[in-house]
Amino acid sequence: MIKPDGIKGMLAGAAITIGLAAVVGTVSAGDVPKEDRVSNNNVKVNVSGEIVEFKDERGNKVNPVLIDGTTYIPLRGIAEQLGHAVAWDKSENIIYVKESDSGGMTHLKSEMVQNQELEESIKKVIDLASNELKETRYYYNYIDLDGDGQNEVFVQLVGMFVSGTGGDTGLLFRQRNGHYEHIQSFKLVRNPIIVSSERSNGWRDLIMEMSGGGAEATQVKLRFDGKNYPNVTDGLKMADGEKVNGTAMIWNDLAEDVELGKGLYLK
Repeated sequence: MIKPDGIKGMLAGAAITIGLAAVVGTVSAGDVPKEDRVSNNNVKVNVSGEIVEFKDERGNKVNPVLIDGTTYIPLRGIAEQLGHAVAWDKSENIIYVKESDSGGMTHLKSEMVQNQELEESIKKVIDLASNELKETRYYYNYIDLDGDGQNEVFVQLVGMFVSGTGGDTGLLFRQRNGHYEHIQSFKLVRNPIIVSSERSNGWRDLIMEMSGGGAEATQVKLRFDGKNYPNVTDGLKMADGEKVNGTAMIWNDLAEDVELGKGLYLK
């Protein structure tokens, strides 16, 4: 569970893009129908002298919306522009906001919604027969690694055909025009995957556990070299007690999920 040191807000509803001068109906407390005037009105947002644009998880532009004189803007977009980290825990239906440099760790469970487009992209990368795919679970989270305002997707594959004693298979995708483009693959992945607040060549560092083969478990830091992240076995070993700030993705108990029959399976 995410630690309560961040600012916690319940999600009131999904963000939607509404056309110019659209009209939506609402009902007041007295059950008297009421119409609210809704418009994007070409509202611009200036942060520290610079006009900024907001995008959704697929990279589509999201405009601020004006409703009865009140302007509504995407929470993630404005929070990240002001130097805050945003995490969406879908399983708990909660958005967490915290200062990026405030220290500590945000824990984020995997998305649990079947994603057919992502599944198709996964199947193009891994070479498995149809019966093997059905035995393979996948966990995934959205997170912006390169700071361009558009989320990448980290996937962890679990099962006898994609896992070994040292860990599981990991895949990293970027979203482009509603599609998932494969960036690179990882071996020996163990969850959680920590996305550090520190960056290398513009991309956030990844921290994973390296273990197996009788070796003592240790955390290693994967720094982006301008093209790719290194393999887990080539990561920089971290010192004992070294402080880590960031987001721990796929914060799930995988063994418990197997016992309870939970998880997403490739089809």
